[in-house]
Amino acid sequence: MKKNLNKVLLIAYACEPNKGSEPGVGWNIALELCQYYDIYVVTRVNNKKLIEKITLPNNIKFIYVDLPQYLIKIKKYIGIIVYYIIWQFLVIIKIKKINIKYDILYLLTFGNLLYPNLFPLFFKNHFIWGPVGFGYNAPLKYWKYYSFRGKINEFFRFIIKIINLLNPLFHIAIRKTDIIFTVSRISYNYIKSIYPKANIIILSQVGISNDIREYLKNPIKKLKCDKKDSKDSDSFIIMIAGRLVHWKGFGIAILAFNEFLKKVKSAKMIIVGDGYELNYIKKLIKKLKIEDNITIYKEMNYYEYLELLKSIDIFVYPSLHEPGAFVLAEALFAGKKIVCFKYGEPDEIVPDVNNIKINISYGWQGISEGLLKLYSSKLNNTYLYNNEVSTNEINSNFSWSKKAFIISQEIQKVLNENSSGS
Repeated sequence: MKKNLNKVLLIAYACEPNKGSEPGVGWNIALELCQYYDIYVVTRVNNKKLIEKITLPNNIKFIYVDLPQYLIKIKKYIGIIVYYIIWQFLVIIKIKKINIKYDILYLLTFGNLLYPNLFPLFFKNHFIWGPVGFGYNAPLKYWKYYSFRGKINEFFRFIIKIINLLNPLFHIAIRKTDIIFTVSRISYNYIKSIYPKANIIILSQVGISNDIREYLKNPIKKLKCDKKDSKDSDSFIIMIAGRLVHWKGFGIAILAFNEFLKKVKSAKMIIVGDGYELNYIKKLIKKLKIEDNITIYKEMNYYEYLELLKSIDIFVYPSLHEPGAFVLAEALFAGKKIVCFKYGEPDEIVPDVNNIKINISYGWQGISEGLLKLYSSKLNNTYLYNNEVSTNEINSNFSWSKKAFIISQEIQKVLNENSSGS
């Protein structure tokens, strides 16, 4: 560690190299912050094997904390939230035991306001939190597009949101946090409605690494996919990808595609992902009698997925509450136009230029109209790819180094205020 740099103790339950979603957030932000501070990262033991394969800067040190291996299996019985609470207690004990000297305590992952945050209760240091999401539920009219399990999950999310307002841990965490980064304007407004004076900054947690950016610029390789997904001059291919969970709007996308298919008979849809909504989605496709036009890939090598992504025409993503849509960043860097709702984080991170964002009140019908509009623009030779017109904006929005720079600037403000006040 360099003696002239301030020290940041960063808590990252999820933190793995070469991963997307929360593990990617933990890894990339921690690594980029090394440019500005000495970093201690506390993460789970199961991340150790991958992390130790990487050559790290001298001013970042990892501390691994977890239950004994024979007890880790209890996670599947008690649930991730309860396990996360237990893990936080273990981290608190570990930090106090090894007596690390640091200037800022930073909880990076998990990025969810619903998950309890115990650290402000036990430490008096300056505290930073985020990017975090939550604060909104899917509009009630969309619940009919969920499986039974999806409806139950959304109901409990609604209840937990109400309970959260009565949870003293939530209020203590907000009051004792110097800076909260939120992933969207909706999450920002949610906290501000409770604590108007809270110091909140909107910062998407979605980023993409430089090597993936470069990979997506390369010509398409030969695909190993189903023959009916192969690109030909007459086909128009639409893709949706991600975990098959209710809030990502797969059912809405299928209904929109079904309507679009009535006008564009040669259209095809590719679904990439797996999850508890899979059976519901298969039944919906069968009910609409469009099995011949839709292919589902439950599992796919990541680079095969990127190749398939490069071959499509439109990426559709009618998510109803999304804390981190990394597939959108990949689609944008692959030069694909996106149709999504003008709602939540997708609205924040998808550029207005060359994409279509639908008012959420228009439902799947609006998504279908967006698909048709882009199809018509292609026929009229006005179909421009994102990477031809908005590269600078996209690079800026999804740069890990820029996100770390913004975070470092805010950290420095806190440190400067403390210095001037002492």
